[in-house]
Amino acid sequence: MGIRKVCYELYWKLERLIVPGLRNSQYVYKEKLEALVTRGTRWLELGCGHQILPDWMRGSRQIEAALVNKAELVVGLDPTFESVRYHPTINARVVANIEDCPFDDASFSVVTANMVMEHVQDPRRALAEVNRILKPGGIFLFHTTNSRNYQFALSALLPQSVKNKVIGLLEGRREEDVFPTAYKVNTPREISEISKHCGFSILELNMVNSTAAAIVLLPLAVLELMAIRLLQCKFAEKYRSNIIVLLQKAGLA
Repeated sequence: MGIRKVCYELYWKLERLIVPGLRNSQYVYKEKLEALVTRGTRWLELGCGHQILPDWMRGSRQIEAALVNKAELVVGLDPTFESVRYHPTINARVVANIEDCPFDDASFSVVTANMVMEHVQDPRRALAEVNRILKPGGIFLFHTTNSRNYQFALSALLPQSVKNKVIGLLEGRREEDVFPTAYKVNTPREISEISKHCGFSILELNMVNSTAAAIVLLPLAVLELMAIRLLQCKFAEKYRSNIIVLLQKAGLA
């Protein structure tokens, strides 16, 4: 049994003890996505990369395939060819930037972005583009990090080269799969101001905690779980690690 696997098994036991009921925010996002995609959905996945849901999620490929098969149309967009080259579930893939989407007005009923908006350099332009390509009444669902949370506030201070190595250690991600962050639409206030400026209303804005980042460094993971336990309290809600947002374009669906 590898060291990483041992650390994970010990971590899950500690998590259940210290923060009972804690779930990774990806599961919350998955549930929102499953509720949103229906038979008539015309869906654009922004920053689609290699997958819609993370590889570690049990049954992620089957879940993705079921969602894609249910929708009327699914298109994946990503700025790099290497990221979309081997996407296992989305067949229609486009290499382009979020801020300059190559689609006609009102092309989609749903647009989604899973851990993408923290990388966007010009969120006003990006959200204006999402609004343009959505049908009236269309929905933009995104899952992103909260820049007020301690781990992302600290990571913003690190040089990108150091950040790449830390993420590689903690998450096992390849360096080419780690992208620079901007954190320009990563607080409730920023999301509210920019989305309203771009013609959206906020249907939901959920502040959620997620799994500890330092799983493979168990002493740090214990401290992090204690911090997460505190953030579960209502008064500390604005400092939770992740934000899941449902925005709606004005007009009748």
